[in-house]
Amino acid sequence: MLNSFKYLIKKYKLYIFLALAINIPIILICTIRTNYGVISKGDTVEFTSVVNIENGYKEEGSFSTIYVMAIEGSTPFMNLIAKYDNEMESYYIEEYESILSDSESYFAGKLMYASSISQAIITAYQLAMKDDSNIKLDYSFDGYYITYKNKESELKIGDNIRSIKRVLRDEADNYLLNPDGSYLYSESYEIGSNEYLECIKNPRVNDIWYLEESTKINKNYTVNKTDNFKEITLKKGESFSLYPIYNINLDNTSPKIIFNTNTIGGPSGGLLQTLSIYNKLTAYDYTNGLKIAGTGTINSITHNIGAIGGIKEKIPTAIDDNVDIFFCPKANYSEASLKYESIRNHERMRLVEVSTIEDAIKYLKEYKS
Repeated sequence: MLNSFKYLIKKYKLYIFLALAINIPIILICTIRTNYGVISKGDTVEFTSVVNIENGYKEEGSFSTIYVMAIEGSTPFMNLIAKYDNEMESYYIEEYESILSDSESYFAGKLMYASSISQAIITAYQLAMKDDSNIKLDYSFDGYYITYKNKESELKIGDNIRSIKRVLRDEADNYLLNPDGSYLYSESYEIGSNEYLECIKNPRVNDIWYLEESTKINKNYTVNKTDNFKEITLKKGESFSLYPIYNINLDNTSPKIIFNTNTIGGPSGGLLQTLSIYNKLTAYDYTNGLKIAGTGTINSITHNIGAIGGIKEKIPTAIDDNVDIFFCPKANYSEASLKYESIRNHERMRLVEVSTIEDAIKYLKEYKS
């Protein structure tokens, strides 16, 4: 038996060598993971059950968000396809992203989505209150949550910043010291204060953050906490991302809000989520019987629409799904417009640039005229 096997190998060694030479590289380029990711076209998802409003107004058309397909750690074969496919693109995975575990990445996504939903609710209700005094919303600011951090950081995904101490400085921006040479700190800046927000926007080395650990997102898109507290001193070279989350008091909000926790998503759906909720709160149907989609984050304080990723993949997705109007953040509009113009028969969808939620509402209000 062994001799027969050796005979076959000897007889067909050239064919075996050629088979290995061809197939091993193919196997490698299709299985080895790289420090890149790829984004491709996704789908259009209608906002019908993420946030429902009890006895909300009906609409003839629809509001939808666009999602794309993203694969981190893509193979060389995937990267090659993305290089030549104009409906795909590859991107480099930053170090701080690549060190997150799957569970950390999932929790970070849930935190960003909870932030998006809470800000969409607040913005929509505030706008609707201007026309209807019976509408009311009770909410409170819960703080900023860590959603990304780099290798050197002691921060954890889900840490909630409760208060901050800052090293005091003189007019020349030099640190102020105690007689023993230690840093002279301010009193603690608590959640919601102007000083707290300033420290969040412009973190400095040696700032002390007082943090409460978080566990998961509950059914009302607020965050459960562990009652475990810690102090972290910010170090040089530390990088991280933060998202604000608000608590909605459902018992003191009218009309009543009903959440569906089976839905997942990200912060890029903030604009369309806000429009969907707002339309359910108002007698006027802003859909005008059309299929309306788009993308962009929402800021509940400024009402500004923020930039997102994957815009080059979202435009063809929307056109293929027969979207009538696509709202695009101003920051993404140049890139989106180039992609839009390159697609055949793109005129069947209107691409609309918006900077604020009011821009989108005004456009829909004036659409018929």
